[in-house]
Amino acid sequence: MRRQATAAGGKGMAVMAEQAAERETEAARPWFAGLAGLVALLTAARIAVSAASGLNLSGDEAQYWSWAQTLDWGYFSKPPMVAYLIAAATAACGDGEACVRLPSPLLHGATALVLFLVACRLAGPRAGFWVGLTYASLPAVSLSSQLVSTDVALLFFWSLAMLAYLRLLAGAGAAGGALLGIALGLGFLAKYAMVYFFVAVAAHMVVSPPARALLRRPAPWLALAIGGLLIAPNILWNQTHGWATVGHLKANANLGGDIFQPLSGLRFLGEQMGVFGPILFIVLSVAALRLARGQSTATTRFLAAFSLPILAIVTAQALLSRANANWAAAAYPAATIWVVLTLAGGRARRWRQISLGLHGAAMGLLWFGLVAYPAVSPPTARDPLARLHGWPEFADQVAALMARHPAREVVIDDRKIMASLLYYLRAKADTDRLRAWDYDGFPHHHYELTRAYRGTPEHGVILVARWGPRAVRTITDNFAQSRALDDLKTPDQPGREMVLTVRLLDGFQPNKAADNSS
Repeated sequence: MRRQATAAGGKGMAVMAEQAAERETEAARPWFAGLAGLVALLTAARIAVSAASGLNLSGDEAQYWSWAQTLDWGYFSKPPMVAYLIAAATAACGDGEACVRLPSPLLHGATALVLFLVACRLAGPRAGFWVGLTYASLPAVSLSSQLVSTDVALLFFWSLAMLAYLRLLAGAGAAGGALLGIALGLGFLAKYAMVYFFVAVAAHMVVSPPARALLRRPAPWLALAIGGLLIAPNILWNQTHGWATVGHLKANANLGGDIFQPLSGLRFLGEQMGVFGPILFIVLSVAALRLARGQSTATTRFLAAFSLPILAIVTAQALLSRANANWAAAAYPAATIWVVLTLAGGRARRWRQISLGLHGAAMGLLWFGLVAYPAVSPPTARDPLARLHGWPEFADQVAALMARHPAREVVIDDRKIMASLLYYLRAKADTDRLRAWDYDGFPHHHYELTRAYRGTPEHGVILVARWGPRAVRTITDNFAQSRALDDLKTPDQPGREMVLTVRLLDGFQPNKAADNSS
């Protein structure tokens, strides 16, 4: 009888838990539907602005497009996810700039919805709604939605991994472990900054004994196994390509120069106010101070673990050498939830509203600037959009040069110029003729790895060189004959254009080239 009663009681509690979950889902549904509707409208507007703006691809974006033309398990400076996404987008709608950039607004919208689910688990659907809306309006998200970069997929998979980790903390089994493993693996294939997730989990386990108990369960280890399987092909690619990406990451860290750069650190922190918004960054700083004074809950400790260590590491990198503004991007999904919860009650909600208003105004100005340019240009000393216009016309000049010398390869000494020409010459000339000059026999970018010039004395080339007279002389010294042609200028603000030296070179001397590289 006692066993039967116990069994009946267990079944009853399970039914009650299931009913409670159903009630929570019912309560969350209208909030999620409202957010999804707003995010869909916002995403559609961003796609429309991208299509109407006429912005050319930047050098980095053009490089990602070129990767997508030859899909692989890895590339010189990044893992392959950005190439996969561009390949899917362009297969669906073509190779135009708006199609190349299409994954960005779509994934940012999806990230906002995933963060709703994360925040809903932590503080309920109302908080989830404001978190999703706040994330979608962040200044960095508004700008990033009009470009294509590796951060976009990273933030989506990072947020999905946070959701899976919360599910594991709540008792999820193999399904939760599988979701976490998939998110971790695909996140690493988006950007290696996904490694910060392990730093965040370690920090959370330090401050949360229940989190440490996960290590005694099989689900986290299943996640590691799945994640490892997903990233194994990229590791093998690196191994067979001389660990090219590892070398690039080491060069990016730039720790071989003068150590301690206080101005770099201050500049990085100032940039974070632009990335996150000034009000939200100040609120985050205040919340961190409260945490340091011992004012914390299980939720704030979780959110702090997934944001503050990343900001601390990248700020230290900026102080030691340098750091780009986006290097701490993985901190902001959790930071967004943290500041929204901090601004949830009383007068604090006014600051959330003011912040959303500022972000909306900044978004509107950005859209207007992108669509109205060049009729209306930014009121700044230097026009930041000038380099994103004029590349088709520049490519026309190179195409004409190639047509006048149809038997010659075009040797280029700059990664971004090469990438832009690969994209904007795609329908105008044979881009197989474009080759990268390798100064020292060791690849420093993707095209030196895959398109390095390997000429013979019988075949002349057209040299298009960016890096000034000394670099040009280093190249021309490897040829018996050099004849100057008219210089070219890359698109930019008048008076600030990059001047490219153009030469016809004949009589390549490979032995001399080898002597110069040694």
